[in-house]
Amino acid sequence: MVYNPDELSNMTYISYFRDYLDLAAREQEEALIRATPVAGKCLAYGPGVEPGNEAGIETYFTIEAINARGQRVTGPPYPHQFPVKIVGPAGEVPSETVNNNDGTYRVTYLPTVQGNHSIEVTFKGNHIQKSPFQVYVNPSRPDPVKCRCYGPGLESAEAHAPAEFTIEAVNRLGDRITNGGHPFHVDVVDPYDVRTPANIVDNHDGTYTVSYHPTDPGDHIVHVSLGRDKVADSPYKVPVGWNSNMACPHLSYAEGPGLEPGHKNTEPGVFTIYAVKPDGTPQTNGGDLFDVHIEDPNKELIAPKITDNGDGTYNVEYQPTLPGAYHIDVIQRNPEKPLFYDHVKNSPVDINLVPGTDPSQTIAYGPGLEPGNSDTKPAEFTIRAKDVLGNDIKEGGDPFDVKIDGPSGPVAAEVKDNGDGTYTVTYQPEEAGPHDLAVTLDDVHIKGSKFHVDIKPGAWPEKSTIENYTFVVRTVDRKGRNKLFGGEKVEVVVARPSGSLIENVKVDDQRNGTYKVSYKLDGEELGNYQVSVMINGEHISGSPFIQSVV
Repeated sequence: MVYNPDELSNMTYISYFRDYLDLAAREQEEALIRATPVAGKCLAYGPGVEPGNEAGIETYFTIEAINARGQRVTGPPYPHQFPVKIVGPAGEVPSETVNNNDGTYRVTYLPTVQGNHSIEVTFKGNHIQKSPFQVYVNPSRPDPVKCRCYGPGLESAEAHAPAEFTIEAVNRLGDRITNGGHPFHVDVVDPYDVRTPANIVDNHDGTYTVSYHPTDPGDHIVHVSLGRDKVADSPYKVPVGWNSNMACPHLSYAEGPGLEPGHKNTEPGVFTIYAVKPDGTPQTNGGDLFDVHIEDPNKELIAPKITDNGDGTYNVEYQPTLPGAYHIDVIQRNPEKPLFYDHVKNSPVDINLVPGTDPSQTIAYGPGLEPGNSDTKPAEFTIRAKDVLGNDIKEGGDPFDVKIDGPSGPVAAEVKDNGDGTYTVTYQPEEAGPHDLAVTLDDVHIKGSKFHVDIKPGAWPEKSTIENYTFVVRTVDRKGRNKLFGGEKVEVVVARPSGSLIENVKVDDQRNGTYKVSYKLDGEELGNYQVSVMINGEHISGSPFIQSVV
């Protein structure tokens, strides 16, 4: 170092000092340039300003401060501010900016609805490069694994009653999604591997109400899916029981004489169905779909009459056709699938019916149904009971009814049960004329009934009288010998009780010593008549005779 510099040395120093000052200024300016972001150079990048964002999922992007030299501003943390404004379909969306102290800034925000979002990033009032960014936010996407399914319809259910449960849409972060529109799908399969329709109602709040209607008891498999992915713990096995308000066929039963052996094929078969609930208590109202199938010995179906009594019981009546083996099914039909059914607990029933009397084959015969009957004598005929095949019935007990209509009204008839399948019918006609005889069994006419019989008038003793009186006069000679020739003068006089004489008394000479006398007392007086018989004017032995008319 020179302590006493000359003029030249001073000039050199000044020159170098000026250069130093210029250099320092330039370096200071360069440092400022390097430390100062330029809005048009600054960048923003990352998923938050790119496609693929999802409503309900927080996203982010990075702001990188770039200076005029195109370099990141990495100097000391200056208070550079990059205001961020995000506007979505529902309004402004809050955001948070964190300085990473390396020239970058992390911006996070939570879009809540789908749609276009405008993101403005500025520096000192100027937009950075590509600002404002236009970002479309997709709808919230449920995560099938994170979604939840819950409700009674996944725990247990009853047949013929609605079952409900809820699907709750949850995103991949485990957060509840608050909007609807997601393509959930539900399949319900019954115990017979048949699909049961399920209805899904979008509640537009991220939940979905699912309802299905089981039609059969047994395990149902419920599949819940989103697209092709299973949701939560799907599939679910749901036990479905009998409806608690309906009859359970496995506990219900039928009983009555129409299900018991020894019944006659000609008598109506009657029995009762008793409906029982799944808990074993009697059903107290009607409406259950019970049905009865009956096959006769020829495998022909017999239609029964079923009466719902409205109290949980059902009266069944059927009319058998032939004697022999009958097969009876007592069933409860599925009310929603009537072709499907279950037997009650004591069904089917096989019984054997014995022959009964068939009116259409039963006959009647005997004189009481034939011509020649009179109104003065009882008439009688026989009923022969026969079965549907025309075979004789060997026992009695049938309540045959005989009604007889005569010319002036009903005529009483007595029916005697002979105990061998025959019945003796006796009736007393009260007057002559046409009689109609109806022979019925349980109001059904037997073969040939009604019968028509013409009753003839008969002689009634109390009304009958002697219309003509005749006697013979035998002539005898003095020695008491019968005369063998006629020619005698024989006279007969008949006097009434009043004394007047009967006219037209005839005396016929038989030319053999006898004389035939005849006269008529028709409509005459009552009392004693005097009959005088004379030969040649003299009374014969015993004359006059007395004849009484009463």
